[in-house]
Amino acid sequence: MRSYIYCLTSLCLLPIYMSAHAEDSYSSSSQLLSIPFVVVGGKTYTNVAVTLGPIKSFGAAPAAGTYDIYDAASGLLFIPAASALGNTYYNVVMTVTLGQVKEVGGSSTDVIVYGGGNLSMPDAIALDGNSDVWVANGNLSGVTRIHPATANSGCTVGCTAYTYPTNPGGYGGLTGNLVGLAVDPNNTVWVPNSTILMQITNAGVVQEIVPTNYNDNHVVGSNVAVDGNGALWTVASLKSALEKFGTDGTLLSSYPFPFGYSSGIAIDAGNNVWVSGTNSSNIGSVLEYVGGTSNMVTYSGAGILSPGDMAADGNGNVWVVNENSVYGTGVATVTEIQNGAPANCASRCLNFSSAALNSAEGLAVDGANNVWVAGGVGANIIKIAPNATSDCSLGCTVLTNPYFSHPTRVAIDRSGNLWVADMDANAVIELLGVAAPTITPLVNQPR
Repeated sequence: MRSYIYCLTSLCLLPIYMSAHAEDSYSSSSQLLSIPFVVVGGKTYTNVAVTLGPIKSFGAAPAAGTYDIYDAASGLLFIPAASALGNTYYNVVMTVTLGQVKEVGGSSTDVIVYGGGNLSMPDAIALDGNSDVWVANGNLSGVTRIHPATANSGCTVGCTAYTYPTNPGGYGGLTGNLVGLAVDPNNTVWVPNSTILMQITNAGVVQEIVPTNYNDNHVVGSNVAVDGNGALWTVASLKSALEKFGTDGTLLSSYPFPFGYSSGIAIDAGNNVWVSGTNSSNIGSVLEYVGGTSNMVTYSGAGILSPGDMAADGNGNVWVVNENSVYGTGVATVTEIQNGAPANCASRCLNFSSAALNSAEGLAVDGANNVWVAGGVGANIIKIAPNATSDCSLGCTVLTNPYFSHPTRVAIDRSGNLWVADMDANAVIELLGVAAPTITPLVNQPR
């Protein structure tokens, strides 16, 4: 519940509707109203400062749970319910002008929160060439597409839900939670689910792609990555193989994978395929398939214990989250495998460790080679700058936000907006302009 007072010259307004958000506050000296939470153009922003004008009109009683709404086209702020001069007014309309972002009881970063729709335990997240955001939901809820130009915070507009058929082509359909997706150069989205690949075209057409070696039993893993030529890579754990598929489902290559489980896959600019592997004791290594061939290099040491999500930066270095906290083997760390590092990581490998990283799960790299890490149950985001020290005493920044609950994966768009999949909040959270823009969308691969 909130209660607060607007003091506008001779008029005092006391809104009476319920909200879980912090109080609006008006400063008579600056004549600015600071609104911690407001819907602007169908999107949710925090910590917005506005200049108030006179009351313009009144309306009927609002629906329950209605929020302040600002319409940029008309410059009007709609307040659902207010008390003034002893009377209760509904749907108050006021003229406002959006001012600079102010720090009001927390971070001054502009935030847009997308929830609702079929967003449920969102995990993997990626951007396509149109800057649309694609999310794999972990609660048997399929895939959500967010079109930022038109989407509202409730995902009732500008969001599209895609689900697996219950039994597509007799191949079993959705058999588990979705934790992976990737976008190819044609803006086609690929979602693996044990026995099939679900394809969602740029036009929104959903179809199944059944691999040619389907009878080999569970040939498609939960992770997928797309190389520069548009080929699909996935680890078939039950077959202990890294497999390469064409977009028609044709098996192009199959290479030995010496671990029982893979929780991350990424491809660098040289089309080297990087895979994190973990055995039944949750001990693993990072494997590089050089040039996408059977020439395999195994990296270990430097804190690599339970490797998970991975990403490559612009300098040819590969970053991996050691999800030790997820697997119950300790606190999480982040390892940088620098270009040219030896397999034993005796040199050119750095292990970043700090309290903020203790529960890290996913990461992505922006256009300035800053690494952004989803803090998991730590409810934070950690930025590791190129000049950061391994103990994070220099070059590491921790971002917190009241909307964070369990950030699992992150992605960065061409405008430098950071997109966060929050599993426990059942939401996707956009932090506006905090990262360096990417030249092309960097697809964050799932665990």
